[in-house]
Amino acid sequence: MSNSKQYQINRKGIGEIELEFYPKKVWFNIIFMIVWLCGWLFGEILVISTLFFENISVSNTIENESSAFMVLWLIAWTVGGIFVYITLIWMVFGKEEIIIDRQELVIQRVLGFYKRKRKYELEHIKELRIKMEKQDFLKKRKNSKTVFSDYGNLRFNYHNEEVKFGLDIKASDAGVVLSEIKDISRFTNLSIE
Repeated sequence: MSNSKQYQINRKGIGEIELEFYPKKVWFNIIFMIVWLCGWLFGEILVISTLFFENISVSNTIENESSAFMVLWLIAWTVGGIFVYITLIWMVFGKEEIIIDRQELVIQRVLGFYKRKRKYELEHIKELRIKMEKQDFLKKRKNSKTVFSDYGNLRFNYHNEEVKFGLDIKASDAGVVLSEIKDISRFTNLSIE
């Protein structure tokens, strides 16, 4: 078993391995999101109380343009807050599990009871490799990583698709993980080029 702050490797038997990757914890981002969510909650409560308790009824016809704007703002504000909340929870508690056995490679993103699982038959996996993601300041790629997005520094081709995994793993750690996978590949039908 190999351990790091970002990943863990568990051998389950001959030709079987389980990898766990953890999102990089950027404490500034985590603290910023917590503070932002406090402001978000204040705005949410303020607009809801204004809509429902100041003689403006959402269920009836909206009486003026300002209340229509407030309803649209509330919808967008709620969606934004939910996205930030899920991203925060993912950064703190989320993980990615990769399970390789004799038949398939399974990638699942785990966040509490939610699991997003994808399965790949080993015979169709080609070109397992390391490809470090570029951090483009203008595109803010590093900040757009959530439980729903596909990213990672380890990749392979599956049919006509490039599959990414290995959350925020450093190049040196990616090499260790890749060598572990290559080591078990002689016991499975995983094609590494």
